[in-house]
Amino acid sequence: MSVLVLACGSSSPHAVSAGAAGGAGAGASSGAGASSGTGDAAGTGAGATSGQSSGSGGAPAASALVITPGATSVIEGKTAQFAADVRGGTTGTVTWSLMEKTGCGSIEATGLYTAPPTLPQPPACHVQAAAGDPQVTAVVTVTIVNTPATGKLDTWENVTPAGVSLDPNFHGANQNFGANGVVADPVRPNELYSFFCYQGAWKSTDYGLTWKKVSTGKNGDKLDNGRPWTAIIDTDPARDAATPPTLYTASGYGSDPGVYKSTDGGVNWTIYAPGLDVYSFNMDPYDHQHLITGLHETPGVAESTDGGMTWKTWPTDKSLGSSIYPYFMDTGDPATTRKTWFMIPQVDSGTSSYTTDGGATILAKGGFSHPHGGNQAFVDSPKVVYAAGIGGVWRTTDAGVSWDKLYAPTDPHLYAAGVTGTKKTLYAWDSGSILTGLGSASLHTAPRSPGTQWTPGVTPADFNNGPTATAVTYDGAHYILVGSAVGAGLWRYVEP
Repeated sequence: MSVLVLACGSSSPHAVSAGAAGGAGAGASSGAGASSGTGDAAGTGAGATSGQSSGSGGAPAASALVITPGATSVIEGKTAQFAADVRGGTTGTVTWSLMEKTGCGSIEATGLYTAPPTLPQPPACHVQAAAGDPQVTAVVTVTIVNTPATGKLDTWENVTPAGVSLDPNFHGANQNFGANGVVADPVRPNELYSFFCYQGAWKSTDYGLTWKKVSTGKNGDKLDNGRPWTAIIDTDPARDAATPPTLYTASGYGSDPGVYKSTDGGVNWTIYAPGLDVYSFNMDPYDHQHLITGLHETPGVAESTDGGMTWKTWPTDKSLGSSIYPYFMDTGDPATTRKTWFMIPQVDSGTSSYTTDGGATILAKGGFSHPHGGNQAFVDSPKVVYAAGIGGVWRTTDAGVSWDKLYAPTDPHLYAAGVTGTKKTLYAWDSGSILTGLGSASLHTAPRSPGTQWTPGVTPADFNNGPTATAVTYDGAHYILVGSAVGAGLWRYVEP
């Protein structure tokens, strides 16, 4: 799954007023703290379509074919069941094939894939689905592995890189808010990227166990001069596995604010829209050149249709708050999804809002706000989103029109900062831009179906702040969560 965005705190802790309305956000891990079902880690997935927009500002796709799961890992000789969902105007029977002629196993007419008995080189295969008239196609990458990732089962482990400083006074008194976020590559499930205040971007190639700094090229020094409080990875599971992912981040409070974009896996960065103080990226699930973001400590939402190169700002009323986390609401139709956004402001700045015409008309809806310091939501399936905010975990089943509060009263802080999911389990946690932490992550879990019965989880004592963002990936045997917990560092969990 893609996952996820993040936020780095300011020098003051968040405060929740006693009468604050509950609330949260929705979206996918393609930014703004959201994690989607993209990838096996979540049990749903998004495939590229033959009609997808090129990102040059042209017309969006009229229909889409979505493969479930998205890009995933399969152990040698094992099987994985794929399914496909046609969305939009196309109808017809789905047919399955492998793009490779030999060496990548087989796939049946039912979508049941069998991995090859020995590891191919490179260890990446491509499952393709086609349907309809006019025809739409989708492709997902399958990474073949011979052994699952190592690590302790059912235990949260601190995997903060040895070269990272979590000292609050690093780069100035009380300025370092540590681990800001983490995203998982949807095409290379073993690869993840994490972001640290004043210390740039780091990469793992072993499912989050070990890390190496990668932002060593162009403008890497400018990333080291700021706080990367939002980050996103291109969620397209049809990307050629030989091609590095595209990443987006920010350099908050740095000398050169703007949209930081890397097309080589985080080594070199180009700065677009200089001066734009971006806060919370989110990506259209059907058009990976289409992004939206809130603005730091400012009302309004900015939109790009060309992969972050140019931006248009949509103003919002002051009553709708600032530091907004905007999320695309997956309606099941590419044309309406690109125009349907749910927007959650920072606590005590205003109330959440909604648009169905791409920002032209924005009205208050939901009564939500997010805690200071980050937000993440989980897209379960079209129209179904779990969101986190003041009051706990919320769910919509109608693409953001209405919301129900689900979270258990056992949470001592009476709010949630983020929610994500694996195939069977939902996870929610508290977080805050507090240098000393909240005292615990306040982790809660619930069965993904029905998603309504939340119970407290167990975390180590030094995991004293919940993540600003959590990425989920899959190693062919286990789902793996990696969370960025501000001053508590980077934490990893292998689901049993």
